[in-house]
Amino acid sequence: MRKPEGIAHLSEALALLADIRDGGGPAETARIASNIALAYAGKVHRIIVDLNRETIVHPDTVVHWLRVLEEFEKAEFVLPSDIVAARNTLFLKKMSPSERQSLLEKLQEAGRKNPNPES
Repeated sequence: MRKPEGIAHLSEALALLADIRDGGGPAETARIASNIALAYAGKVHRIIVDLNRETIVHPDTVVHWLRVLEEFEKAEFVLPSDIVAARNTLFLKKMSPSERQSLLEKLQEAGRKNPNPES
């Protein structure tokens, strides 16, 4: 999991769990497969939370963990909101200060153009 070559193994394991989940077997079996994937996602979440506490994280490390989480999404395992939030924070670490500022300005501009998106 911590090495790039581990992503292929993770992808295969998640695909197998997704097959079990989607295979039309007993609901209990599908629930167990989903819980196994979620437990593993929780382990990844703890690593990402630790990385988010660091002042500087190497861009390759950021990209690796973003790819790990992407594998869960490819297998259609829904990530809990706390994991999504941690992923988004980690993604921001990949951006330079000027890129973050540009993103913030674009978001603010979008908010001014559409101040009430629920309407």
